[in-house]
Amino acid sequence: MLSNDNIRLRALEPEDLDIIYEWENDMSEWDRGDTLAPYSRYSLKQHIAKAGQFIYKQNQLSLMIEQLGTMRRLGMIDLSNIEAHHRKAAIGILIHKTYRRQGIAAQAIELMTQYAFNVLLLHQVYGHIAVDNQASLRLFKRCGYEIAGTLRDWIARPGGYVSVQIVQRLNH
Repeated sequence: MLSNDNIRLRALEPEDLDIIYEWENDMSEWDRGDTLAPYSRYSLKQHIAKAGQFIYKQNQLSLMIEQLGTMRRLGMIDLSNIEAHHRKAAIGILIHKTYRRQGIAAQAIELMTQYAFNVLLLHQVYGHIAVDNQASLRLFKRCGYEIAGTLRDWIARPGGYVSVQIVQRLNH
């Protein structure tokens, strides 16, 4: 369920600390998410330790995207804001710059979405994508997500605000 012929999604391990620290503290990526300050090794170490706890207790599932064969870490994918009652969760993904535009993100999104639908029995998975992140919008559309709406002036950036589009995929 969490792998295909090319990649697998696996639990975070303590050995992932250094690469997660590097990725999460790359300021060039912060405008794509909600990060406003660097993460400490201590806080990331705690996150990794909690990642193995019951999903509904944490309301989050973070997985490493790993290339089969080489076991190279390519990125991370998350389900967050998991709501058991409403059966929905937000999805987020980070692919290291070196491995972008190789189809890895689409594979990881599909694996995570199928896990959300078939194992967690969620009704929907959604994401918030800045309108100027056209590559990500195209990616999610290719993965069967539809634009469900726009939140105007949702993200503050230097020089002004950016709207986001809500992408959503329902479990039919």
